[in-house]
Amino acid sequence: MKIKKVSLLLSMLGMIITMISCVKDVDGSQLEDVVLNPVYELDFMYSRVDTEELIPSGTDPSIVIPELVVSDTLQYDLVGNDFAVDHIERVEIQFTIDNTIQREFELMFAFLNDGNQQVGPSYTILIDPGLGPDTAPVRTTAEIVMDNETIRTLRDASQLTSSIRVENVSSNLIGVLELKSKATYYINYQL
Repeated sequence: MKIKKVSLLLSMLGMIITMISCVKDVDGSQLEDVVLNPVYELDFMYSRVDTEELIPSGTDPSIVIPELVVSDTLQYDLVGNDFAVDHIERVEIQFTIDNTIQREFELMFAFLNDGNQQVGPSYTILIDPGLGPDTAPVRTTAEIVMDNETIRTLRDASQLTSSIRVENVSSNLIGVLELKSKATYYINYQL
């Protein structure tokens, strides 16, 4: 009997609270003021250069290659479509390069269209020389920021071409250069 009275009392209390509670009117036009700002991080470029792979073993150390260039081109659509171009506020590309090779390197990259023609600017990063094999790598960091205007010039880009250039290479040059990078996309989309 007491349980029935408690249940009845709680039910009545719930109905009273429901009747006297306030509900604020919702204005549907406020939805137009909503701005979405997602941030996406994606791998951008990775490369590992080992001098043992570049210089054949048994090469006479007195032979010096004045300039060595390692190049690669791959399919890479930076912005995807017109919607992305219109709503990407900026793209920040962060590079971390670890080098034990006792030479300064130059990293260059650019975007190409389907006709292999460069689209937009090219970018160059100088990589600090390492201290030699069996030493801690010397780290070079760099950041490139592409604003919306630059992104618009890359609308037709479908490929990424990169090259790593080093001068005065011989077989007594030993070590590894490892490049890692990521691209952070900042999007601004108003509903």
